[in-house]
Amino acid sequence: MYVVTEPGNKIYVFSYDATEGTLQRLQVAYALPDDFSGHSICCEVLLTRDGRHLFASNRVYDGIVHFGVDEKTGLLLDRAFLPNYGGEPRHLMLSPSEEQAIICNDSSNTVAICAFMGSDKNQYRKQLELYVPNPACAAIFPTEQ
Repeated sequence: MYVVTEPGNKIYVFSYDATEGTLQRLQVAYALPDDFSGHSICCEVLLTRDGRHLFASNRVYDGIVHFGVDEKTGLLLDRAFLPNYGGEPRHLMLSPSEEQAIICNDSSNTVAICAFMGSDKNQYRKQLELYVPNPACAAIFPTEQ
């Protein structure tokens, strides 16, 4: 299980024992660059379906952090920082194909749709930007593919 803290900008990694109904903390990872100083709020955490990539949005710092995930332990690995193409990303989601990231940027009144470049998902480019006043969350209506 992954839990993000807002004011601490940290991601806590827990293992879950279903038999005992217990959680054990395994790791705490910082969601901002090591040299960042100032106030920021981490507000969204997202795991890909295959469990290999974790993303979190950072408001005020204005960016998205990407971690690789160890497939056996669930621990967070290499960290990369991605642009959010707006101000104060509140919500982050992936398209049904997981080939695009959708980012709701509150203070810039934009929703950015970005296409991943490669399977490692640590780079993307903006495909489209929509004007939406203070977007907070998004959902995609399922369609047949």
